[in-house]
Amino acid sequence: LCGRRSSTSLIADPLDAAIKSLAKLNPTLTGEIWEVTIICKDKKRVLDITIDKGAITFVNLSHFREQLGYSARDYCFYKRRCGIDEATLQFVDTRRDIEDMVEEVSNTRERKLRLILTKEYPEAERVNITPLKRSREMQHDDDEEDDTFGFDESINEYKDWLRELIRDEDSRDLHDDFRNDTIETYTEWLREEGKLREISAYQAYINSRRPTAAQEESNDSSESPPSEWPSHARKKKKQTEGGKEVGRGTLKGLAAMAKRMKTQQKKLKVDFSPNLGGPCGDNRRTFVDEVVMFMRLNTPLIGVRFWKDVKPNVKSAIIEKVMDAWDIEDNPETREKILKIAHERYKGWRATLSATYRAYPTYEMRMKNLPKDIDIVEWHYLNMYFGSRKFKKVSRRNSSNRQQVKVLHVMGSKPFSQCSWEKRDPETGVEPGQMELFKTTHSKQGEWSSEMSQSIYNAAARKLSLEESDDSGEQESRCTSVPTAKEDLVFQDAYKETTGTKSTKSHGKGYLSNPTKNQLLKERIKEQEREVQILKEQLAKAAADKEADKASLKAEIMEEMKAMMTQNMR
Repeated sequence: LCGRRSSTSLIADPLDAAIKSLAKLNPTLTGEIWEVTIICKDKKRVLDITIDKGAITFVNLSHFREQLGYSARDYCFYKRRCGIDEATLQFVDTRRDIEDMVEEVSNTRERKLRLILTKEYPEAERVNITPLKRSREMQHDDDEEDDTFGFDESINEYKDWLRELIRDEDSRDLHDDFRNDTIETYTEWLREEGKLREISAYQAYINSRRPTAAQEESNDSSESPPSEWPSHARKKKKQTEGGKEVGRGTLKGLAAMAKRMKTQQKKLKVDFSPNLGGPCGDNRRTFVDEVVMFMRLNTPLIGVRFWKDVKPNVKSAIIEKVMDAWDIEDNPETREKILKIAHERYKGWRATLSATYRAYPTYEMRMKNLPKDIDIVEWHYLNMYFGSRKFKKVSRRNSSNRQQVKVLHVMGSKPFSQCSWEKRDPETGVEPGQMELFKTTHSKQGEWSSEMSQSIYNAAARKLSLEESDDSGEQESRCTSVPTAKEDLVFQDAYKETTGTKSTKSHGKGYLSNPTKNQLLKERIKEQEREVQILKEQLAKAAADKEADKASLKAEIMEEMKAMMTQNMR
């Protein structure tokens, strides 16, 4: 182990002691020498050292920070390269963070680590970094990694442990299907691993804590500036003098219970939009809230990455509970709609928890600010999952994709199906077509939500005008209030041409508008029936025209024969 330093404002003795301390603490050396630059922001110091890769451990760096005058409460970041001359600041707090950091740098050819020590949380998330000289050889591209994203192995070790218990016919009868099952199983695994006591200590701290009004105003111990607080992160609510929280909570299903008591009905009714398929009417929100309630009660947060990972018996349980509580038709189409709502809201639930994770800079602060609707062991698991390298990679990609969205609606939280239902014709009950619905949902008081939305509508209007000029008969049919399938096709074509999207899904109609297999089959049958009817009408018209031509020709022949006979008689 050797070291060097370069700074005009450094004090030599503490730094020499720090470097020597690393040599004494280091148990194993690998022979792979790295360059490490340590920037002490508050003390305006810069330390450059060469160090063996094996010396970069959690214990060694903690001791090194101590020698430089920084405590465990101060912040340590490393620059993670994300471009030729740009990097993101990655927080380093736990043993796992150190291991991930070493792995990240090992995957590059640069073999240089840049650490920042500071007593205050930095405002900027992106910083400059020394440009790469040979970017094509040295820069590590995330896209070159394995595309099979998943959990880090250590996160799901409990599943291997559970499989062994089942194979050995253990008497504890543990499972990981439903949410309560996974909590019980994961808790038992943590207990055997000796990790449960530390996690339970956070729960004891939360139970004993009584926040003051000043703490509530500042979101307790959160160090995140208000401007940087993630938009969907859970914030602590203010409390009255009696200890009651102010504002809407996370509990769902209370409105449904109140309506059942008021109407003395066990089952409530809900309508579905004929065009978009989503729930609509007076009980629309109550229905969705109850689907969310059953979803959260049954669907696990532990051991699940995608909705497809939720086991079929859990999904069936959600459907059955909703069907028992609501007066709706029991068919495959309705069941699929219930699962679509549960799927979409499950993604939103996890996104909120992910945003809450990002709101706090350290594991300790996150665990002390447990979201109210989850268990402490679930929150520990999600901290491990949201902090994994593979999740962060997918999250960055999704965030980047989201920032590129240019077509924005103005409906807020109101679903498109409810909007379409409210705009239906009062006499016929027919809902508006896709073009009219797009204008309603993407403009307000004559102003469009974006230039792209206006361009899409104008392009669709031009294409529709050309279609109408080509066929006057079709134009007469469009003068009615009934939207045609051709109008919807023209709008979808205009949308894809204007935005350049290659997606085959229908746009501007909401997630429930995607047709089910049964809907596609019915629509195909209806379309074929319409085509057959058109052919029949065309054949009937051709036959009538032919008969009319025959009659006309016969009449002309008869007239000519009469004229000839008259002439001969003369």
